[in-house]
Amino acid sequence: MKIISGALSFLWRVWFVLITILFTLFFAPFVIFPLSFREKDTKHLAQALRLWAQLIFYGSGLSYQLHSHEKLDHNQAYIIVANHTSLMDIMLMLIIVKQPLVFVGKAELSKLPIFGPVYKRVNIPVDRQNAASRALVFRKVSEKIKQGKSVCIFPEGGVPNSQVFLDDFKDGPFALSAILKIPMVVFSFCGMKERLPYGYFTGGPGRVEVFLSEIIPAGKFEKREIPKYKEYVYQQIYQQLKICEENKNF
Repeated sequence: MKIISGALSFLWRVWFVLITILFTLFFAPFVIFPLSFREKDTKHLAQALRLWAQLIFYGSGLSYQLHSHEKLDHNQAYIIVANHTSLMDIMLMLIIVKQPLVFVGKAELSKLPIFGPVYKRVNIPVDRQNAASRALVFRKVSEKIKQGKSVCIFPEGGVPNSQVFLDDFKDGPFALSAILKIPMVVFSFCGMKERLPYGYFTGGPGRVEVFLSEIIPAGKFEKREIPKYKEYVYQQIYQQLKICEENKNF
């Protein structure tokens, strides 16, 4: 039975990789890149990115249920954070957040063929080992916020090892929110790690539970309170993930 389960998981992963490559090869150079040059195309760019994400997410046999007592203001730009477990977190975030959304992510992705130039054009690459690159993020995020775009940053700084429940958070998103006086949206993704764990013979389609834990108003934390801000949000996500794990709520 274990062999059959492993074989099915492997076939599902092959399918996931195949549709991701195919849809990216079509959307990145022919739809997303041409829409990234003019500010008046922002709405159409957001719609194209959402369609790309939906085709991959739902095409992989995944679904989600959103749990929230609050609603995002579509006229408000936010700093958005969530735990990070796989590439699919990006697709899920693009589906959930309806307004134009920009990601701050690894500069290495901008070196990939075909996808790289599009990624660099649409998002904000950052070299976390380079102080100048990190400083430049503040200016670029400020520009995007002024354009009415929300900015998503996964505070773990990357996808942690599957043995890590929730990795330590970087200061970046909390410093940006505190210094630029931007409200923060806190999401918790439950079940994505089970859908796409490390290993070719594990994982599979199914439902992911998404919790909008809190919308933290601008100014709640000052610049001097960045460590406190970071710990506050870490505990929000950590406690929600623990509840999910205890209840197997995915």
